[in-house]
Amino acid sequence: MRSLPSILFPMVLATLPGTAGPAPGDPPGTLPSSGDDLVEVRVLCDTTNLLPGQSFTIGIEYSIEPGWHIYWRNPGANGLPPEIGITAPEGFEVGDVLYPRPRVFGAGEDASYGYDGEVVLLVPIRAANDLAPGPVDLEFALEWLVCKRVCLVGAATRTLRLDRTLPGRESTTNPAEARLIRSWAQRVPRLIGSPQPRGFFARLDDRQHLLIRGIAGASKDAIYLPGGTPGVAPVQPGPVRGSVTNGRFTFDIPLSVEPENALGQPLRANGLVLLGTYERPRAYEIDLPVVPGTTSQPPAPPEG
Repeated sequence: MRSLPSILFPMVLATLPGTAGPAPGDPPGTLPSSGDDLVEVRVLCDTTNLLPGQSFTIGIEYSIEPGWHIYWRNPGANGLPPEIGITAPEGFEVGDVLYPRPRVFGAGEDASYGYDGEVVLLVPIRAANDLAPGPVDLEFALEWLVCKRVCLVGAATRTLRLDRTLPGRESTTNPAEARLIRSWAQRVPRLIGSPQPRGFFARLDDRQHLLIRGIAGASKDAIYLPGGTPGVAPVQPGPVRGSVTNGRFTFDIPLSVEPENALGQPLRANGLVLLGTYERPRAYEIDLPVVPGTTSQPPAPPEG
């Protein structure tokens, strides 16, 4: 189970880049005492009981006070991503958190990435193969940073109880929560694997430039957000705007590659291509291995 980094955050954090203290003229005492007062959290599940070895999805719903926001897995210029610690029974497999497409707050090197209003983060889980009869408890330790003119830390604990399906019975779903989880799952960026889909192209060239192109459709804008992988980042900080011409988008993104800053992790060029709008999103996740120095790559295929 993970938690926010232990670097002595005060409850009111007003020293991050892009934040300031209370605005002049704010009435005394109007600032909430903690992020608990600004974000309500609810644990969702797409099933109500489990079969041995069954895969299911948990949703963590954040309802955020108007004007405030929380962060994506790469917060950008400032902030911290939400922390989701899950304690599950022995034999359960807890997957990585899946993040829907974020918004961009601010511009240029001061931009940050996150969510306002409501968002549901998703966690895939697989039940133990030898699941015993009786109730199953999942414990959640949740922490977040919520910001406007200042940033506040919030925390909550939740417990979700599920039942083991009786022998000979089928697993049952929670229809309302399953629909909500599906709707947010559709907003998770599509991971571009190998082979790449028709009309889409992403690779690193021998200059350590990330080249991406594809079909923009009706979108007039294409934006690349770096994923925050250690040791690899665009030379230009903040969101990178691509060119959109004749219904196609193109990026040529010079990368800074610093193996000494990789924190022992593999070097990867990871990020999102955002098309459409936040309300009607199209988004793709790029994740390519990076070899320090020059690389030998095949020539790019022709446009079209």
